[in-house]
Amino acid sequence: MWTAITAGDPALATDAVPALDEAGRREAARELPGPISLVRKAIAERDRRRGVWTGGEEWSEPMRVAGAGVLSGAAAVTAWLPRRDFTRLHPTSPAGSRRSPSGHCCG
Repeated sequence: MWTAITAGDPALATDAVPALDEAGRREAARELPGPISLVRKAIAERDRRRGVWTGGEEWSEPMRVAGAGVLSGAAAVTAWLPRRDFTRLHPTSPAGSRRSPSGHCCG
């Protein structure tokens, strides 16, 4: 499952979740959201080595899929999906900013 997340492949994450047994699902659920910072660091390092900047957010959709598949209960999944950690904030993109071009919050 972590391979799918770091590869940025939601379909692979979707396939990985049913392959887990109940104990595997519980273990993965316990580990969330810990890997978020690790995945971000790994992708940033990969981009640095390549000399490119991808924004490093391709992990967010597979991470959402993984969490939705391993967390138990509707409340846990409902809290997981809209996490701020998954928000794409690109400093060079006005659409990705929470501030308007004038610098005022929310328009």
